[in-house]
Amino acid sequence: MLIDKSLKEFTEELKANTPTPGGGGVAALNAALGVAQIMMVANHTIGKEKYAEHEELCKEALEELEELRCELLAGVDADAEAFGKMAEAYKLPSSTEEEKAEREIEIANAALTASSAPLAVMQSGVKAMEICERLVGKSNPNLESDLKVAALSLGAGIRSAKFNVDANMAALKKKDPVLATATEFLADELLQQSAELSAKILK
Repeated sequence: MLIDKSLKEFTEELKANTPTPGGGGVAALNAALGVAQIMMVANHTIGKEKYAEHEELCKEALEELEELRCELLAGVDADAEAFGKMAEAYKLPSSTEEEKAEREIEIANAALTASSAPLAVMQSGVKAMEICERLVGKSNPNLESDLKVAALSLGAGIRSAKFNVDANMAALKKKDPVLATATEFLADELLQQSAELSAKILK
């Protein structure tokens, strides 16, 4: 699994001429790093008497963020798996009309998974961004800059994941146009929410 590799191993594989990891995995990892940094801020707030008024908020944030961190790390491998299915579908034979039809079906099926994986990254990333915004001014002020860095990492992950959603829309529309439209709408909405939250955190 990609998430079990060291940073050195991951970047060695990322730079190589191999199908995965790729942009989707990097998107999920960027967002996971942002989540971990928010958790760092919360942990540096809890247990300090002068920030006692923010203790419960930070404890609640940690619980939510740990779940999101795990979801996003899982997203690194989910992207690799989805890309693998898509690559296999494109390799299917297309010499006859029947083979072409079967290939199109498999590509469309793979596109469903390949678009849902980055969409999940966007959803988790926006939830984390909401928590990050809640902690601004309500956590250790010495780490205010870390919340800004976290927001940038989350924003990069969310926007990058949006590109991966978009990349699979043409194939998904062939399978389920209604679902494709709903997916596009949700992805656009999440991207907008991310931008608005980021603006509040970075101001």
